[in-house]
Amino acid sequence: MKVYVATYSHKHGDDIRVFKSKKTAEDWRIKLADEYWRDFFGEDYEKPNDKEKMADIYFDTLRDSDCEFFGVEECDVE
Repeated sequence: MKVYVATYSHKHGDDIRVFKSKKTAEDWRIKLADEYWRDFFGEDYEKPNDKEKMADIYFDTLRDSDCEFFGVEECDVE
């Protein structure tokens, strides 16, 4: 059986969750980016309607500035 271990690293530490599918891990990534978009970009930078693109922009930008990181690893349950 496979699981997907998602790590969200931020200034307060790491949040780690385990998901049954890669899609549900991706849903968490999108939710985080959507929730914190305005905190980082403010009101001047319009959030894309495409949720996946929005999450890509959010985490790519924050990773490049060493603020936040999101990653998913596929793992076997032993």
